[in-house]
Amino acid sequence: VLACVKRLDAQPFKVAWTDAEGVTRSYTPDFLCTFDDGSSVVVEVKPQKFVEKSAELFNAVSKQLRTKNLAFYVITDKQLTHKRASMCQAWRRFRNSAVPDEMLARLMEKVDQGCNWEDTQADNVPKQAWFAALSRGAIGFDSPDFMTATSAQLFHLRKLEADGHEILFNNWIGCTPWQPHL
Repeated sequence: VLACVKRLDAQPFKVAWTDAEGVTRSYTPDFLCTFDDGSSVVVEVKPQKFVEKSAELFNAVSKQLRTKNLAFYVITDKQLTHKRASMCQAWRRFRNSAVPDEMLARLMEKVDQGCNWEDTQADNVPKQAWFAALSRGAIGFDSPDFMTATSAQLFHLRKLEADGHEILFNNWIGCTPWQPHL
């Protein structure tokens, strides 16, 4: 759904790791997400109720992947909500939709003025315009729940590119990389 995602590979590779008893094990992450600038992140999708049981594995894998400059994300049902899935479907529909240039221009003016979601609604900027801009990677929001967080700030995605696509991924999925802990 993020415009900067170039490729999404399922079960891309295996990682050897050693558990607390000294047994060498093998782990295959769910996804490797590669961005258009060549950077990548590794993603594991796991129900929240299994995360604590898998902490030893996630700690070991995260440490290994960090040595290869790969961030490791554990995404749970907290992030993958029905609402977010519905938004993704809507974005996909609008990615190739015909939207009048004047609608997009009016929205981009609002973005340049530092408006938030509520401002665009008050100024009658059609949802069609911001869905098209979101799906095409022209704008983003600082909150993954921008439709309910009325103060969510719009921003130009190109302004974040200097900071790397990982920041965009963090904002889009609503979490940060796994932090090893004991």
